[in-house]
Amino acid sequence: MGFVVFEIETLETILKLQGGSKSAIEIASQAVRKGGTVSVVGVYGARYNNFPFGDFFSRNITLKMGQCPADSYIDTILDLIKKNKFDAIDIITHRMSLSDGEKAYKLFDQKLDNYIKIVLKP
Repeated sequence: MGFVVFEIETLETILKLQGGSKSAIEIASQAVRKGGTVSVVGVYGARYNNFPFGDFFSRNITLKMGQCPADSYIDTILDLIKKNKFDAIDIITHRMSLSDGEKAYKLFDQKLDNYIKIVLKP
C-alpha cells in the first residue's frame, strides 16, 4: 500500500495536481456521452487533486484543452464590428468608468452579477 501511495504522490508532483476546484471538470466528465469529447478552452490555471481519471477512462472520454487563440481572431472581429456586421451588445453586460477599472476586474474575477464583458469608458 505504501508503494502505491508513493507512486500517486510522485505522479501528483510531476503533473502538479495540487489544490483548486474540480467541479467543472467533474460535471463535464459525468455529463458527456460515452466515447464523447470534453474540451476545455480559455485560461484554466487551477491545479488540483482528485482529477476524475476513472470517469474519463471507464467511459472512453477524450479530453482536449488549450488556450483560446484570441490573438488570431481579434483583427477580424474588430473589422466586423467597424463594418456593423457584428453587434457586440449581446456580450456587453456592464459599462463602467475607466477610473473604476480595478473594481471592474475584481467584480469580473469574482463572477458577481453575471459579468460577461465590461466596457471601460474614459
